[in-house]
Amino acid sequence: MARTMMEILEHHNTAVLGNDYEGMIADYTDDAVLITVSGTYVGKEAIGGALQQLMRDMPNMQPEGSSTSLLKIERDTLLLRWSAQSGKGTITDAVDTIVLRGDKIWRQTTSFEIVPK
Repeated sequence: MARTMMEILEHHNTAVLGNDYEGMIADYTDDAVLITVSGTYVGKEAIGGALQQLMRDMPNMQPEGSSTSLLKIERDTLLLRWSAQSGKGTITDAVDTIVLRGDKIWRQTTSFEIVPK
């Protein structure tokens, strides 16, 4: 049975907050695309590199306030605004858009700035 958008989001958030690289990557299709301010990443390996960099820049990241301060879902597309902090920095007003194919992330955009502590 296919996972719902909320199940995918909850799994992905748990993996990110738990620094679970394999769990994060498992949420993406093989041909997924991640577009960020710093570049475009195509495929699981490239996206994995971007996620590993985020984990290095924001180790032990924790949500600030609700992890889904703004969440809108329409069928296979999600818009999420979020904030987080770690011992190294703070992210406020980050925005992600996720589009699913089946029960995996197929396309994602993210925009955030890490403010060092």
